[in-house]
This record gives sequence, structure tokens and C-alpha cells, in this order.
Amino acid sequence: MRAGGRAAWVLVGALSVASWARGAGPLGPSGSRIRTSAYAIDLAAGPPVLSTRPMGLGAAYVAIAEGTDGNLQNPAAPAVRTAHSLEHVDYDLGVTLLFPSTLATTDYFNTGRGPTDLRRSDQSEFFQFAPVANVQIGAWGFGVGLDLQRYGLQRRVSVDEPGEEELVRAQISTIRTYLARSIDDGQLVAGLGFHVTAMDVTTRDEILTRSGNVFSTRGVNLEGGVLFRPTHWPYRLGFALRAPVLTEVDARAVSVGGDVVLGDPDSPDAVYFPRSVRRPWSADVGVAVQVGARPLNPPWVDPVERARALERWQRARQSWRRQRAREAERAGGEVAAATRDELAAEARRDEARADAERRRFFEFMRRRYEGYSRRYVLFSAALHADGRVGNAVGIESFLQQTVDRSGERVTLSPRLGLESEPIPHRLKARGGTYLEPSRFRSGRPRLHSTLGLDAAVFDWTVFGLFEPRTRWRVGGAVDLARAYLAWGVSLGVWH
Repeated sequence: MRAGGRAAWVLVGALSVASWARGAGPLGPSGSRIRTSAYAIDLAAGPPVLSTRPMGLGAAYVAIAEGTDGNLQNPAAPAVRTAHSLEHVDYDLGVTLLFPSTLATTDYFNTGRGPTDLRRSDQSEFFQFAPVANVQIGAWGFGVGLDLQRYGLQRRVSVDEPGEEELVRAQISTIRTYLARSIDDGQLVAGLGFHVTAMDVTTRDEILTRSGNVFSTRGVNLEGGVLFRPTHWPYRLGFALRAPVLTEVDARAVSVGGDVVLGDPDSPDAVYFPRSVRRPWSADVGVAVQVGARPLNPPWVDPVERARALERWQRARQSWRRQRAREAERAGGEVAAATRDELAAEARRDEARADAERRRFFEFMRRRYEGYSRRYVLFSAALHADGRVGNAVGIESFLQQTVDRSGERVTLSPRLGLESEPIPHRLKARGGTYLEPSRFRSGRPRLHSTLGLDAAVFDWTVFGLFEPRTRWRVGGAVDLARAYLAWGVSLGVWH
């Protein structure tokens, strides 16, 4: 869960993804008012929007890629089996709830022009609900996530009536789907992500019906990822690549001379929508190395494979019993009856042996996992890159309707993370750092410091829904930099 920094990011996504009618004139110089639709909005990621574990690791997570935390960093994550995954079918769930807050003292977008100015926003209109789930079936992994975000922007309707304002509501809904598979006993995992994004802006409180939409936009995006995790070796390598996104917009606002405008074009409160909204290509590459007695890449044994060996044994025993039964039938009489009773008892004993073997195997895997040492130090490093976007302004620039060029060059963000368990079975700690480049002419890079903790708190089966001895944890993370603060909390199962 993130604080007000993400609120601004969401507003951008909802109010700005567009591909409008042909604009009338060129974009003016920096600092001038936007009075044309002939521009794009650069939606390149700023500070990473992540859950608590990758946030605490300084966003260096592409080579770790575990659980639902890893989906946004590496599409291979849904098929990555962790040491505590013991079943043929497994799952992972997560829910993100965002708390809005003001950005009065932060430069969230790192423009270099001072604190982010969202004075026209209505914070009470913002919310985000983002459930995500991964399901693993053998070597396959499937992921699905839904982001529902809403924001309100106050705009003055008329210069002549300064007290009359209109609340423009915006919603972005993104369905994220992932398909991944592991091969060679999980040593190589590859995944593909397909995302469908819908963004709507309306002047009515009925955004789901879209009857009051000012504009709507739809777009799709593909991404791919790979993770190499050699069994028994203490390192992992990860890579992810995302295609650029350009959405098409159904504009219903007033078109004036080729520009699409919300409000009176001559009013200082008019909103000139862009001709296009673009998220450039991006890529991540990283490495993770673990030292200590705890293994980073233990082998995962599919219980179905073990069950198949038992099934072969059972089929052989059944074949032997059928042969014995045929021989007994030929003998006839009391011999046949006695043999049938003997073979029935033998079948019951074989089934009991097979059930006992299944239980022994599961217990062996569980004890093996519980027996792993808790002593480890995990180092992670990554490099994130965002491509360029021509003739574009930033998110804050669009909100303020003031020109501030963005995305004129490729930007790089190096990232480092460190994780350990200083109190075995009780406390995990992590820290990290990353350099956030600026996408703006006047901005400069800033260094972030991140911290995170997970604490085991109590055992609870949730009224029998979870396994005995299920231990729950609470966690948190914070991301600090010049003119920037983000934080998050989490609740989940301790592993």
C-alpha cells in the first residue's frame, strides 16, 4: 500500500491516456500554458509502485521474482516455485489498498520545479483496490490481477462564476493476465503478460455506465520475462522486456480547430487533452546472490511425479492379482474362493501402503523445508531502463496545463537490495537503494533509501481454512528520497 505519491500517479493514468483528434498548433516553450492537443503524455514509470517486500529491496526484484510480488517485475513469477510450495496445485493471493494523502511537500514526479502541485484535486474522490492471484499447476503458472482506481479533479466551470466548480471523475481499470512455465525441474522459467487497460473520464457520478464520459481509452500491452535459477547454486538471473503502449481514445469533449478541450477554450481553466498518451518500452535485468546455509534454489519435486511411480507399482500389483485370480478360477472349488479372499485382502493392504507412502513423502518434503537453516543474506541488483517519448510532457505538466518537456532521452535506474533474517523464525529485515533518473529537462537524479521488515506475530488456521501451524506476519516498508516519501504495510503468511 502506497501513500499520496501513488495517488498522483493514478490520476495521471486515468486523466491522460489518450489519442485525440489532430491538434491545431505546436506545443509551446517550457513554462507556457498548454493550448493545443498536439502533444503526448509520457507515462514512463517514476518511483516504483510496489508491495512491501520489493519496495524494501529497493525494487531490485526482477531476479527474485517470487509470488504475486514478482508479477509486475517479471512475468515469469507465476510459475516460480518457492521452497514452501509442496503441492501439485498451489496459489498465492494479494490485495493492495491505497490511502490518499496530499503531496504538499513532495516532488513526486521529480520534475525539479518544486513540490508537486495538485491543488485542484479532490482527495476524497480517490481510491484504489487491486486484488491479484497466482495459481500454479505443476510446471505451469497463471496470474490475474485487477486494478480499479478512481480520482476526482476540481475545475472551474466559468470565469464569470468563480464559485461554480465541476468535479471530473476518472477511473482506470486494468486487467493483467500472465502465463508462465518452468522447465528442467524449475531451473528455467519463462512468462508472458498480456494487459488490457480501460480509462474513462466523466463529469457524472456514474462512471461505470459511461453515459457522462468526456473520453474513453483502450489499449493493450505485451511483456515477457525469463528467470534462470540453477538447482543448488546460490544465484539467480532475471530479465524482462515490455513493449511500448499507445492507446486509442474515443473523445467526446468539444473539438475546436482540431484541439479537444474540456471547458471554454479561452478560459484559463480549460483542459486541453493530448493527441496521444504513451508508455515507452522498458526493460529490467538483474542478478540475485545468496550466502549462508539456507539454499536459494532448492529442488522442487512435483508430488504428482511421485504419485505416478506409486501408480505404476499399483498397476503391477493389480496385474499380478488378476493373474492369480485366473489361475485360481481354473482350479475351482474352495481354492478359488480362498484365493479371492486372499487377493481382496492383499488389495486393501496395497492401497494402505500407497496411502502411507503418500503421507510419508509429503511429511518428508514438509520436514525438509522446515529443516532449512534460517541463516542467509540475500543480495539483489538490477538495472531498469525506460525509452524515450517524442514531443511529450509529464503527468504533472498535464494536470497543471503548463508545458514541461518529458521523455526526451532514455533513462536508467540502477537498484540494489539486501535481505536477511536477524531473528530466526521471528523477524526479517531488508534494505535497499536505487537511483531515480528524472524524465524532465530541469530535473536531476535523486537517490532513494528503502527499508522493510516482516515480523511473525501468531499462529492461526483461520477456523480450519489453513494448515495447522500456519503462522501469520505483519510487514511494512518505507521509501525515502529528496522531496519524496512512500510507505506500505502488509499482512500475510510467514514463510
